[in-house]
Amino acid sequence: MYLGERYVIIIKAYVYNYLTIIGRFAYTDYALARAFRLRNLSNVFINCSYDSACSYSVKAPERFEEKIPDMKDVITTVRFSIDSLHVNNHQDKCLYVFGACYQDCSGHFHGVGTEQYWSENNQMGPQTRQMNPGHRHDKINEHHSFWNWKKVTRLGEF
Repeated sequence: MYLGERYVIIIKAYVYNYLTIIGRFAYTDYALARAFRLRNLSNVFINCSYDSACSYSVKAPERFEEKIPDMKDVITTVRFSIDSLHVNNHQDKCLYVFGACYQDCSGHFHGVGTEQYWSENNQMGPQTRQMNPGHRHDKINEHHSFWNWKKVTRLGEF
């Protein structure tokens, strides 16, 4: 879930390995559905910034209607965009359709705030490499929770 440039909240969406047989965007569909289910989305505008939004959004409503029917109404209201870092590597029409700079009510949304988390998250690799799967999972969850806690406690500063 993305709450603005300074407010990146990591939502843990558990998706299992058997989903690979379902289709190309199965992981994304189920992770997005899980994120939707974790929040009250009544009267909430959802802008989903995704590097492959141009290809993902084409059949997203059909995939949700077939595989995740309880979320089909939510996915039809989502506006998809490609962050300003990645949209330049797409075709020109992707820039005009999915670029946040050309969408109404996006302001200066560059959508790359979620990328900033990976430099912090990559520090977990050497620490968790030798752990068993259960301990690794717990450690990464603790790391995500601490990141979220730091973000939430600093919301009032801005």
